[in-house]
Amino acid sequence: MYVQQIAGAIRASVDRSTGYTPNRLMLEREVNTPAQLMFTNVQQKSEYTDDYVRDNPENIDRDHSVARDTLKNTLKRMKRNYVIKVLLRPYAIDDIVYLLDKAIKKGKCRKLCSPWARFNF
Repeated sequence: MYVQQIAGAIRASVDRSTGYTPNRLMLEREVNTPAQLMFTNVQQKSEYTDDYVRDNPENIDRDHSVARDTLKNTLKRMKRNYVIKVLLRPYAIDDIVYLLDKAIKKGKCRKLCSPWARFNF
């Protein structure tokens, strides 16, 4: 029902990983929101079409390289946080752990069986 509005809101929001909006990375500009159309800013800088077309490939390349660098830093941070969380989970003898077991016993329905098997560590 409101798919277009939700998609527009997602495209106009800044992504934490890249630091840019999807509109900026794809179109090299931000798309006007309904609020911006109703309350226009008089001091907005107007761009000439020729300048925009001429400078667009360089701007997109620059923004994409900055987004790639930001993504690399984000991935390093996420990996570090994951490793810290995994290393802080100590297991002792007789701890109960769950193991992913996709094998289905004959005569059992796959949809109703749990994929996790319980084991003592």
